[in-house]
Amino acid sequence: MRLRLTMAIGAIGLTVLSACGSADNEQGAATAPASGTTRKAVPASAANLPTTRPGGPFIGKWYARLTPEQAVGGDVRMAGKFRLALRADGTYTTFQELDGESDGHYRMATGNRLVFKQDDGCDVFTGRRGGSVGVYRWSMNGSHMKLTSIVPETGGCTGRTESLVMPVWQRR
Repeated sequence: MRLRLTMAIGAIGLTVLSACGSADNEQGAATAPASGTTRKAVPASAANLPTTRPGGPFIGKWYARLTPEQAVGGDVRMAGKFRLALRADGTYTTFQELDGESDGHYRMATGNRLVFKQDDGCDVFTGRRGGSVGVYRWSMNGSHMKLTSIVPETGGCTGRTESLVMPVWQRR
C-alpha cells in the first residue's frame, strides 16, 4: 500500500483522470443513437472496451522473482517475490513483497488484452468506486507470460501496473 500511495501522490500532477466504466455495463455497450442521427466511432479505452468472461492460457497461478537490477525504471523496493492468480471467474490476486496481497477483477478483451479493475489496493484512490482500470496485453512463450500496459491505469494505480508488467511470469 505504501508504494501505491507514494506512486499515486507523485503521479497526480501528471495523470489526467478519466471516467471509468461501471460494473453495471461491463461490456462497454453504448445506447442506440436517436432515430435519424449517426454516432461517431468511439476509440477503445479502458472505459468502453468490450470485454467477456476470461478464458485462455493465462488462467492459473504465476510466479516471479525480480532483482533490484530488473526493477530499475520502476520502484527498486519492489525487488523480491511476486505471485499472480488469474481465475476463470474473473477475479485475481496479486502479491509482491513491498505491498503484500491485493484482490480484484479482470475481464478478457480481443487482441490478447486483459482489463484489470476493482482492485482493493487501487480503489483506495477512487473512493472505493472501482474507478481504477488498466488494459494489458498478454503474451505467452512456453511456461512464461509477459504483461504489457497498453492503456494506462485510470485512478492513479501505478502500483498495479508495476506489479503486473515488471516481472516475467512463470507457471509452476
